[in-house]
Amino acid sequence: MSAIKVPAIFTAIDKFSNPVKRMTKSTQTFAQKAEVGIARLDRRMRKLTPSIGAMGKQMLGLAATGAFIAGIGSAITTIKDFEQANADLSAVMSSATAPELKALSKDASSLGGITSKTATEVVGLQESFARLGFETPDIVNMTEATIAGAVAMNAELAETAELTGAMIRTFDKLESTDATQVIDQMTLATQKSALNFEKLQTALPIVAGASQAAGISFERTVALL
Repeated sequence: MSAIKVPAIFTAIDKFSNPVKRMTKSTQTFAQKAEVGIARLDRRMRKLTPSIGAMGKQMLGLAATGAFIAGIGSAITTIKDFEQANADLSAVMSSATAPELKALSKDASSLGGITSKTATEVVGLQESFARLGFETPDIVNMTEATIAGAVAMNAELAETAELTGAMIRTFDKLESTDATQVIDQMTLATQKSALNFEKLQTALPIVAGASQAAGISFERTVALL
């Protein structure tokens, strides 16, 4: 059996070990430097983060302030519009007393808060009734039902008020307290037939006088249409 050449093997390992040691040392040095660099970057980022946070808070504060100012501006505009609408109503209802005008304003504010219409829009509806000669109690009686009818028939408030008021004025048996009934009949007609609000708005004023003269009720007139 031949002898194993151990020295040759150890010689090969020895020649390979030195480069490995140098590579290992270089790797360790690089790792240490990298660790130091990362730590330094981390410290800088930590110092920068509060500044970013402060800036972010400042920006949020400015945005909130801007929104607040815009909200105030919008509120002021709304109040001005409401006051102007009430002034216009007062001019139309020149014979109305201060308590009556206050009652109308209060009713408009209340309905503006519980319906899909604004208080200013409600005052415009009140003005439409006032132009037809209705007094404060009658206007209060008809307003809420008219709002509901305008929404149901997809019509303008003023136009709904004008048509409703005209029908109550035309038919002797109708009073302001019958506004809900009038609105319901017109709404039903738009839902159960080919009639829409525009057609009612055109046809009813034409036939209403003749129907009243012939003793035909409002309900029957709408049904005939």
